[in-house]
Amino acid sequence: YHLVGALFLKMICIFFCEGFFEAAVPPFLLCFYYVSQGCSAVYLLFAVWLSMHASVSSHSYSTRVLTRFVRLPIPGSEQINVLNARYADFEKQGGQMLRIPFLKDNNRWQDRPEMESKKAKAAAKTAAKAKALPAPGETSPGGTQKVAADYLGKGAFAYGGDQDMLGFEEELLKAVEFRTQRHIQLFRRLQAQWQCYDAYARVCMSLGIRMMLQGTSYYLLGLCWVQVNMPYVASVLALLFQALALNIATLDIHGVNDLSLIGALPCFCGILALAVAERSLSGDLEPEQKYLLTLMMYPLEVLWFELLHWLASPMGTTVS
Repeated sequence: YHLVGALFLKMICIFFCEGFFEAAVPPFLLCFYYVSQGCSAVYLLFAVWLSMHASVSSHSYSTRVLTRFVRLPIPGSEQINVLNARYADFEKQGGQMLRIPFLKDNNRWQDRPEMESKKAKAAAKTAAKAKALPAPGETSPGGTQKVAADYLGKGAFAYGGDQDMLGFEEELLKAVEFRTQRHIQLFRRLQAQWQCYDAYARVCMSLGIRMMLQGTSYYLLGLCWVQVNMPYVASVLALLFQALALNIATLDIHGVNDLSLIGALPCFCGILALAVAERSLSGDLEPEQKYLLTLMMYPLEVLWFELLHWLASPMGTTVS
């Protein structure tokens, strides 16, 4: 959210620096225009800060999990060699080397894992002799020659066993599933450390965009209706932005639905106030008149935020 919020903050700065009215507009339009843009700037600033905090926290916890708590198994040289293809495997096919491809059912060569599994019993017999050999990097018993060190080690041993997992693929898959479940459970516990910041960043982003659209509607009313004297264009544009604000509220807030119309009522009151206002013979608004209908805009804004607070508040006493 921090990138999108920063772009919207730039738009708010442009409104404050360049969004002036050339002609005199009613005081209520100026008031609601600047208050809406100011509220939008505050909400968007909170959204950027909360999203950056959530991003930094999530990356730090994920790095800590991957480096200190969860060590995923790394395949060793034996496992990698099993996956390699060699010409010796092709030569061991015998009569299969002269077969015509795709004309017979048996179109598969003998796989290396199958070849190695047949040698598992023989490898178990030689395991006792292998224990007597020096460890990688140590000096052999009968001389000074060092055995080449295998820094990869045995990848299957990373699951916590003392035996080679060749031929025990089912046990290996069960170990993977067990380790994966522990990894997911640990991630879900740590997710609570930054998920709340991410949720409130989305709330601030939604409220900031809504207030920005409100301020844009008031700006269009003052520009198109008062300055240019095009009331129909001003009304259509204001209603279009209000419809966009209602759609955003419906998407971001669960259960708002038809109640979101309350958020558009302040703008409707402004349109009605301009429609019934007294005008001079030239069509300009009378500067000294009072817009009593606009007094309803303030409690409607308060009612809208109270509605959001009621919808977003927890309905039960159970804390999850």
